[in-house]
Amino acid sequence: MGIPSIKLNLVPEPSLWREQHIAFGWAALALGAAVFLGVSGYTAWSYQRASQAGKAAVSADAQTHLAATQERQLLSQLQQVDVDQELPRWRLAERILSERAAPWSRLAAELEQNLVDGARIKNMERTRGADQALLLKVKAEARSRDAESGFIENLRKDPAFTQVALEREAQQPGGGWEFDLSLPVVPLPPPFAPVTAEMKTRTPAHAQAAAPASVPAPRAAPAPETVHPATPSSPRQFGAATGPRGPVVERPASGGARPAPAIQRRPQPGGAS
Repeated sequence: MGIPSIKLNLVPEPSLWREQHIAFGWAALALGAAVFLGVSGYTAWSYQRASQAGKAAVSADAQTHLAATQERQLLSQLQQVDVDQELPRWRLAERILSERAAPWSRLAAELEQNLVDGARIKNMERTRGADQALLLKVKAEARSRDAESGFIENLRKDPAFTQVALEREAQQPGGGWEFDLSLPVVPLPPPFAPVTAEMKTRTPAHAQAAAPASVPAPRAAPAPETVHPATPSSPRQFGAATGPRGPVVERPASGGARPAPAIQRRPQPGGAS
């Protein structure tokens, strides 16, 4: 009996690494290069940010030191200022600035455009309130209560004044009303807005109510009468009728028309016509 043959294969089977080891090697090399470039870029960016942060810190430190130096200089200058001597100058400067913000021309223009028919301003005075705010004192008069209320209502709508205070109101003996107003002026008044022509020609509600519905046309004066006395027979009879007939009255004819018939009057007792 013969010996059986045995099949042996000592060469290992091909694997993925054996078949693609070159491609895997180049891929690993490329990945390593990409990681190296990324780390290098991040390191450079971090170094740049750290450098900028260091420069900003140095600049902030220098500014802080400069601000501290200026603060010490200002404190030393303020300690040398005599408040009692400089206070009047500061108050004068503040008053000049506030008066330039609201000059007389601006206040007069505001009051003028707020006036209504039947109201007028008698006196105007500019003073200071308890809080050193600019205060306008106005003395005015109106023909009626409607004119007074219309003027006050217009002032309340004006943005140049904070409020309208009616301090005094009295009725005049000859008719009309006299009143005093207190108008605090805003510190920074808005730009002046003039009243347009349409608003000026618009009749207020109280004026429309007070105006009559229609004005009657004036009546024509009657035509003068011409008196023709009777023919006197003597100087005594001139201007007086002694006979049975009195003086004849004729009206003038218009446009050459036929004159109206004469009107006879009866003589009155005593011989007077």
